[in-house]
Amino acid sequence: MSEILIIDDEPDIRLLIDAILRDEGYATRDAGNSDDAIAAFRERRPSLVVLDVWLQNSPMDGIEILRLMKAE
Repeated sequence: MSEILIIDDEPDIRLLIDAILRDEGYATRDAGNSDDAIAAFRERRPSLVVLDVWLQNSPMDGIEILRLMKAE
């Protein structure tokens, strides 16, 4: 089954994207900061990542997370 990882620091945005994708039949997981995002990615590789570029109060921004995911 295709799974999509949603990474955004705003809970309302995560919920909105999650609801839309679930209505279309996709399984989703979400993370609100870089630490949770990396842990979720390493736990189980998603088919797709929806990634916010600016993550407030997070050790890494979206570009840094993307680089790490690409390297792994």
